[in-house]
Amino acid sequence: MLPAEPVTVILSEMGWVRCAKGHDIDPQGLSYKAGDGYLAHACGKSNQAVVFIDSTGRSYALDPLTLPSARSQGEPLTGKLNLPAGATICHVLMAAEQQKLLMSSDAGYGFICKFEDLIARNKAGKALISLPENAKVLRPEILSPAQSLLVAITSAGRMLIFPASDLPTLAKGKGNKIISIPAANAKARNELLDKLLLISEQAGLEFHSGKRKITLKAEDLQKFRAERGRKGSQLPRGLHSNVEIVVIEP
Repeated sequence: MLPAEPVTVILSEMGWVRCAKGHDIDPQGLSYKAGDGYLAHACGKSNQAVVFIDSTGRSYALDPLTLPSARSQGEPLTGKLNLPAGATICHVLMAAEQQKLLMSSDAGYGFICKFEDLIARNKAGKALISLPENAKVLRPEILSPAQSLLVAITSAGRMLIFPASDLPTLAKGKGNKIISIPAANAKARNELLDKLLLISEQAGLEFHSGKRKITLKAEDLQKFRAERGRKGSQLPRGLHSNVEIVVIEP
């Protein structure tokens, strides 16, 4: 058995992948091919699988030790995986096999699964998240017992907060409705689930819009709490989804 070393797997916009030893690297500062650039990275251990999720909702797994060194510009993932026609890799992640994750689409649906549910050793991967028409896969979120509340914000500036445990646990599928977005709006991409945050019961949120800063304390967030799948409440005036949001944990 090889000792488990810390590793960082870096994915470029054009789907090139490489692996660096350690977690103390600057993925965005690495050299990229002309016309390419940083897309995402994942930190984990060398004995964990690295999982890639494509734009159709399929997941794939590779051994990080088989990936080219970060001292190079990497290799295209298409040489290692068989993606459906037109699909692109959009997310990369590493975690312990029993780690719980939140999978979701920007049409407003999601479910909870374990990291091991994402691992597919065949080159064609496995169907993981079923996407409504025109929907995109959102970045998987790592769940922890301390951060038990899910904050969902739509591009129309509506926010809903409810316990993350209200979502179903599935190995794959579409999931249940996180926040209500009319299907026609989601299909036309007029309104989407834009942000998902996991926070503790005591946390507040700080919204930064230009030079403006609005803080909502835990008691202020109570009015946004409702059942999973509801419409949510409108954010304070002038705040919309593309503001920067900082979680203030006590």
